[in-house]
Amino acid sequence: MDLPIISQEYSVEDVIFFSKSVFSVLFVSSRLFSGYVDKFLYPKPHYWNVYGTKIISKYMKHRSFESRHCGYDVTFAEFVEYVVDTYEYKPRLLDDHFSPIHQHCRPCEIDYKIIGKMETISDDVNYVFNELGDIYNNQFSVERNLSEELLPIANYLHYNKNLNKTYLRAVNVFERIRRTLNLREFLSKNNISNFNIFKLIASNVKQFTLMLSNKIPKGERRQRLVSLYKSLGKSLRGKVGRFVKADCVLFGYDKRPDIFNH
Repeated sequence: MDLPIISQEYSVEDVIFFSKSVFSVLFVSSRLFSGYVDKFLYPKPHYWNVYGTKIISKYMKHRSFESRHCGYDVTFAEFVEYVVDTYEYKPRLLDDHFSPIHQHCRPCEIDYKIIGKMETISDDVNYVFNELGDIYNNQFSVERNLSEELLPIANYLHYNKNLNKTYLRAVNVFERIRRTLNLREFLSKNNISNFNIFKLIASNVKQFTLMLSNKIPKGERRQRLVSLYKSLGKSLRGKVGRFVKADCVLFGYDKRPDIFNH
């Protein structure tokens, strides 16, 4: 909890000195895709109101009155264009969920002992614990669990019972959550029962888990990812390439995947 504050408020020399005295670990991931899914596809009225309205106003003016004032239907292309344009204009205006990792984790100054990736999180987390030695001598499973994914959704719906009367009155909440779970690799789009998501509560999460616990076909998430990035157009994909270049170089990602060339 203290490290981000230290990295922002203290001098470079202080940060370097502090980081050499602790066992620091950094995990990296693809932020544009996850940022869009978590903050704009999934029902998040706060982000719709704060960022969605701004994005729609700037990049897609021919929307309904409700869309422009609620910001609930931002497309992936509009979101990406907003992020890369904001970063080129003034990087510090970007929300931390969307900005490049190097911008606020300072990997060139903080002496991270290990840098892991969300794509290989199970192996990487266990590697971290093995490096800690006798302090943690057990193997840990960090595979995502559908029940753990559904519980916060149940709580979210419980505490926002009237959302369908405000921001979500024109939104199919079930469809948003279904698509989010699909993109997070919990559900196959072809094997989902048509049930009322508003009946999901904390006490019946296990029953819902049994209904939804279908293995997602191999490659389905990548197909969806490729489809989203292809929708950007060649010029915007070029901007994305410049946006992610530093993170790719620092953390060993492909600077220009094949999908960017089609």
